[in-house]
Amino acid sequence: MQKIRNFLLKIMTSVGMGSSSTFFGIAWRLAVLSLPWQTRWYRETALAGWPWEQGSWAIYVSWIFLAATVVFGLRSSDFRLPTFTALHKTDRILVGFGCIVLVFSCLTSDSYVASVQWLIQVGLLGTFVFTLYQKRVPARSLAAWFAVSLVPHACLAYWQYAIQRVDAAKWLGIAFQSPKQLGVSVVELADLRYLRSYGGMPHPNILGGWLAVGIVVAWQAAWRAVKKSEALIWMAAGATMAGALVLTFSRSAFLAVGCGLAALAVVFFRKRQDERFNLQFGLLAMVVTLAFAGILAYAQREVLLARTDQGNRLVVQSNDARLQSYAMGWRVLKTKPLFGSGPNAELASLWNVVSKDNPKKPRQPLESPHDVFFLLAVNFGILGAIVFLWVIWRFRKQLLRRWWLLLPLVALGSLDHYLWSYWSGLGLTAMVLSLGCLRGQD
Repeated sequence: MQKIRNFLLKIMTSVGMGSSSTFFGIAWRLAVLSLPWQTRWYRETALAGWPWEQGSWAIYVSWIFLAATVVFGLRSSDFRLPTFTALHKTDRILVGFGCIVLVFSCLTSDSYVASVQWLIQVGLLGTFVFTLYQKRVPARSLAAWFAVSLVPHACLAYWQYAIQRVDAAKWLGIAFQSPKQLGVSVVELADLRYLRSYGGMPHPNILGGWLAVGIVVAWQAAWRAVKKSEALIWMAAGATMAGALVLTFSRSAFLAVGCGLAALAVVFFRKRQDERFNLQFGLLAMVVTLAFAGILAYAQREVLLARTDQGNRLVVQSNDARLQSYAMGWRVLKTKPLFGSGPNAELASLWNVVSKDNPKKPRQPLESPHDVFFLLAVNFGILGAIVFLWVIWRFRKQLLRRWWLLLPLVALGSLDHYLWSYWSGLGLTAMVLSLGCLRGQD
């Protein structure tokens, strides 16, 4: 590994890219920009006769930049790796107990492919976040690049809704979607099917989750802006993302952005005497964002009301599927209460349970429980849930440093599973944790 790092460093130096610290700055920015895109090499896998995302081997293009960030971060002279002996006694017990639960959960997993793939993804993102933290990347800089990474997806959302289809783009990881196809996310209104915007994401709910966090980040940055030009840029970014969010028609994302903005407003008015907050920029950002989203929502009010109509056929079907996923999750947890199904292998365990009663192909694909916290218990069992609660308590101060960013993530995780089970969701989780825990000015 040392030889590889030295070799890469020589190449970068020879082409004028400077030291590893210089390349680290380039690498983490490229990683943030590429993280929302789903370009990958993969081998599709089926479960119960349906495509199975979690059980498919995949290598994402963004991994290259994430790995480069970690490698050049380790190469820097100011990077310090913590040692096990340096940890507090309580932390050593936590790490040891967590490793035991992780090993047993993986050994008893019902799908080694799904579990290993998940561990690779979490390990890569975890080391990326840790590297950003150790290198003291400013939260403000990370927020700016995070917002920039979402602009193309917001623009795609407008275009897709305008033409009512998603054009395939192989090198961007975008598959063709048409409202005429079954299985595509749409809103039904009378005899019409309106396509929900995907952006460059696998599902409108996932795009909505990224945009919800992006809006909160943009609003906070506008409040913190020193110059008028800077505040206007953040206002434009927030308004652009807010309009695109409306076109996803994602109920969980609507709730998430509402929670985030309400929490940020509480923080703002509690610290209104703090000179770092600009009342004029803050109020203007709020008005511009909500006004633009409100105009677009009013223009699409019939479609929006159909999406929230609890009597709508697709809404009823979606709610029933969510409730069914909880029931199936309980069946898996009862089968493997201590160590769970294994990381991201809950659908394999579920099919093992369900197929005993009916081995025929189900009418619809099996779904993971739409609650990240419950899904964690299903994957790692009761012991894993204990470790998770222990970790939350141990790092509560760091997690609550910018709690208004964490609140949207909690809202999204309570209503969907992608933050845990899909690469696109894990990437968003990593970004929020980075933004929430990094040191420096907001």
